[in-house]
Amino acid sequence: MGFREIIAFAGGAALTRCVLAELSSARVASTPMVRLTTLAARRAGWAKLEYVHPSGSIYDRVAAAMIVGDQPAVVAGSGAWCLAIIAARARRGAPTACAVVPSSHLYEHRVLLASTGTPIVAASEAEWEAVVAGELERRGAVRVGADAAVHFASTLGAELAADRAAARETPPEVLVAADDAHGLVEGLRRAGHRVVAVRAAHGARRLEGLRAASASVDAVVVDDDAASAMRVRAAKTEGLLVGHVSAAVLHAALSLEACAVAILIDAGDRVFSRDREAA
Repeated sequence: MGFREIIAFAGGAALTRCVLAELSSARVASTPMVRLTTLAARRAGWAKLEYVHPSGSIYDRVAAAMIVGDQPAVVAGSGAWCLAIIAARARRGAPTACAVVPSSHLYEHRVLLASTGTPIVAASEAEWEAVVAGELERRGAVRVGADAAVHFASTLGAELAADRAAARETPPEVLVAADDAHGLVEGLRRAGHRVVAVRAAHGARRLEGLRAASASVDAVVVDDDAASAMRVRAAKTEGLLVGHVSAAVLHAALSLEACAVAILIDAGDRVFSRDREAA
């Protein structure tokens, strides 16, 4: 099995025609927006399946725009970010010299990164800031820039506008998205959408990457227990096999009175090791 087939297979539900077509293209394909028929029985609700991308995450939308030139590059970031950038580079025929990731990154990401044949360097938490800010930057590392929000706005933001227009009977009023450090919520707001951010409760172990903050008018705080319960409900009632962050977003979306679109960014097959660690 080749690299592209492995990436497609690892996405689980990503084995769809639009994603398989994406493997031979530099474009980011549209992702499905599905009606929640059981979870949102009291009022209309939708889910945008952003884990249906070649590398299995929403970050494919930004990765292609971060490639500069075809020379070997050092990629630094979380496992999901590195996978997205390596996959985008592979589709352009651009090699990746090395991937630098936090030593705490998921086992699933480590296996997938190894399958690409890319050398991996794991940096401890203490080393991480110095590594990313120092030596890798001097070596021309590809990193997540502040302009990620711009790319989310121009790709996902525009696509969601079309999706909402197509949902004529029950057009969604609000988007619900994970509030992480990569600009998703900011990007959607820049595109003119009303967005409710999802943040992790203090002490949450399974919602890694989400900002921890108090609830506000435009944010919902979710804890581990609520996210875990929603993972089970989503699988049993809607057939959606999602990760903890996506489950938290679903939980937040269903807590609102408005018709909402939950932006689901991670699939359930990427978090088995986190389940084992938290058990």
